[in-house]
Amino acid sequence: MFGTDGNRSQPYPGGEVENSQAITTPFKVPAKITFLSWHVDEGSHPYDTETIGLSLNGGQSWLMLVDCEQDINPQTFCQQRNQRGADDWDSIVLDTAAWQGQTGILRFTYNTGDDCCDFERGWFIDNGKFRSCQ
Repeated sequence: MFGTDGNRSQPYPGGEVENSQAITTPFKVPAKITFLSWHVDEGSHPYDTETIGLSLNGGQSWLMLVDCEQDINPQTFCQQRNQRGADDWDSIVLDTAAWQGQTGILRFTYNTGDDCCDFERGWFIDNGKFRSCQ
């Protein structure tokens, strides 16, 4: 599981801004990348922003699979959610057929961008369908 708990850096409440990322180990890119996503935050630009990048050269450059702020391939985690149950996950499927078979890494980034809101709980990823290279 990857995740970040939103506006939880000090001082809280008030004045929190978080910018975090999680990078996978290298894996053979499948035709589709699937995972579960859970978020409770303000959604996209100009507030909370999520991105998913794919690198085929060890992180020297990134192809943006999803960029909520730039409206590139928007997903459910780009929309505002003020509350949800702990087991209420969204199923995400990303088309990566153009890079299938190549070795890649994924980077998930999250930026709260402001010091709002008491309801924010962040963005979490689980059950990713990508494997490490052997």
